[in-house]
Amino acid sequence: SVYQRLLALDEDEVANTAKKYLAEHSLAELFDDVLIPAMQFANQDHQHGKLDDARWQYVHDALRELIVDLQEEAALVAAKAQATSQETATPATPAENADEALAEAALVEKPAGKIVCLAARDISDELAGQMLAVLLLAEGYTVEVLAARETPGRDAAKEPATRESVAEQPRLIWISALPPLADARARELCRLWAQRHPRAVINAGLWRETLHARSTALLKRAGAHELATTLREAVTFTNQMLKPTKSEQPAIEAVNPTTLSDSEAAKVPTLAG
Repeated sequence: SVYQRLLALDEDEVANTAKKYLAEHSLAELFDDVLIPAMQFANQDHQHGKLDDARWQYVHDALRELIVDLQEEAALVAAKAQATSQETATPATPAENADEALAEAALVEKPAGKIVCLAARDISDELAGQMLAVLLLAEGYTVEVLAARETPGRDAAKEPATRESVAEQPRLIWISALPPLADARARELCRLWAQRHPRAVINAGLWRETLHARSTALLKRAGAHELATTLREAVTFTNQMLKPTKSEQPAIEAVNPTTLSDSEAAKVPTLAG
């Protein structure tokens, strides 16, 4: 497994295992079913004294590098696919590196509004948020991930990155939490960010958690609009909120002739019975 490769300090084999998995599965499945469970195993072993601090940190650092590599590869694939699909007189040349791919992606019209992914507690929550950001970027959204040290809390220092993010008024906020340690913190952040951004929609991702009625009620009471247990669910909820279909667009408000003047009412068409 990926976790066993990480414990063996074999980053090359971790990358190879991930690539083999992607040959038959989606990137979202790799994140949900392989990488997030690897972090959970590391957290459990660390909590039970089976994994020391240095090895625990190594597991997360290696996963961070893997996520960055996967994001760059995804950007290249998306840029090449877009170049192939364009029907122009002079076909565009596919991007040759990740920087060019990201630059091309930036030229594509993005859905309005910014999404912020907040790490509830520690680096595990941050990396899960980064995985979600990779998937949302592929959907065309503008996304920022706040690291655990940047997530404002009751007594947290206000760092420049945090103040800037607060000032930008995100449209949607995902609080990323890897249970069980981050549950209480997720509720705290729901309350805090609901107060700071009353116009933003706040969702909570409790990755690979079995949601019970009590925990769901507590998060809803704290201000969470939707709860997701997988990154795939989170992407679906995001698209439902920010990419409504034509059938979901608000209907034109009906005109009530009784509220109009006689001359205006005469202009309102009537339906034949």
